[in-house]
Amino acid sequence: EAATVLDPLVRAQPNLPDAVLLRGVLYAEADQPDRAIPLLRQALTLKGVSRRECLYRLGLALAAFGQAEEAQKVFAE
Repeated sequence: EAATVLDPLVRAQPNLPDAVLLRGVLYAEADQPDRAIPLLRQALTLKGVSRRECLYRLGLALAAFGQAEEAQKVFAE
């Protein structure tokens, strides 16, 4: 249900940090890390987003996608 609201919002306002982060998190929680990773990387570039939360979520998504080495690097940041 949240996705139906967030998808058009993220498309219309790709620089809205909370929406981009939340959409990435929802993809990750839906076992779609391949879709979550680009959004979480995008969120990291946006002003006003929690860098710690983004890095944590990105690390989890990378690990779930089988990129353990890159996930470790992200967690180390």
